[in-house]
Amino acid sequence: MNPRTSSMNPRTSSILGRHPAAMASTEAREQLAACIDSCLVCAQTCTTCADACLAEEGVKDLVGCVRLDLDCADVCSATASVLARASGGIERAARDLLRVCSDVCAACADMCAGHAEEYAHCLVCAEACRDCQHACKDLLDALP
Repeated sequence: MNPRTSSMNPRTSSILGRHPAAMASTEAREQLAACIDSCLVCAQTCTTCADACLAEEGVKDLVGCVRLDLDCADVCSATASVLARASGGIERAARDLLRVCSDVCAACADMCAGHAEEYAHCLVCAEACRDCQHACKDLLDALP
């Protein structure tokens, strides 16, 4: 089992499977659900990381991290929202969002990883961003 899908919210998969225009393949629905969940977790984690950065004494050194955290959170939220409406199939806009989300998550993960030794919250954020980056890539690779 894919480690990214093992912690998936069962409700996401359940609602997608009950949608009247559900994807025919259970595997495709599971991958879609995993990506939605990963995007939502990443959005929440990035928002919290940004807030934690703002509480640090050296906040001036973290301005770029805060901005990228917030950008990543917004992109992940938008991607999850669009994907949640894509139960019948992934259209071009959703594919484009998946690519952008993967790229922004990679950038945010790199930024946070650079601060991870000093700020534990950045380590957690980098991990969530990498998970989301890979979930977006995995879904893109699985699409016809």
